[in-house]
Amino acid sequence: MAFLLIAQPADRRPDESPHIIEARMRGLAAALMLDTSTAPLRDIGPRLTMHHESDAHLALDGCDYDLRVPIGGDWTRFVCDGGVVTVVVGLDPLPASSKRAVVAAYMSNGALTNRLLLGETHAARVSRSRGGQQPSYDELNRKHQELTELVNQHFALLQGRGRAQ
Repeated sequence: MAFLLIAQPADRRPDESPHIIEARMRGLAAALMLDTSTAPLRDIGPRLTMHHESDAHLALDGCDYDLRVPIGGDWTRFVCDGGVVTVVVGLDPLPASSKRAVVAAYMSNGALTNRLLLGETHAARVSRSRGGQQPSYDELNRKHQELTELVNQHFALLQGRGRAQ
């Protein structure tokens, strides 16, 4: 099992209180259907889209955008091979780039004090192309334009404004 820990940064803007930040983190956890660390770990459905070795996107309910997650190495290979990921939202601050021991203590303390919200997910889609190479930006842009044109044509047909070609 792999873990994806999302914690609030230790530094915050002057207009943000700990209560406001915690409410936002709880909103994020709700958009992921996460539950407390005392509840059985629940499957939150396929929410990860793996784009390449250093980039995954995490789908959030009720949000037009995904959360981009920087990843890499063994974690990526594990998830791309179908591995399960436990998503963890921590309600307490954790400094960015914390050492492994600090993160371990954060996780232990959070579990004991019920300050972690969790759920299991896996990759919904893994983007792979011929020969393991990623498509170029131009190729992706061209494909996006083609799909947009097709969708617009079909929409026009449904609305009675176009004709089949």
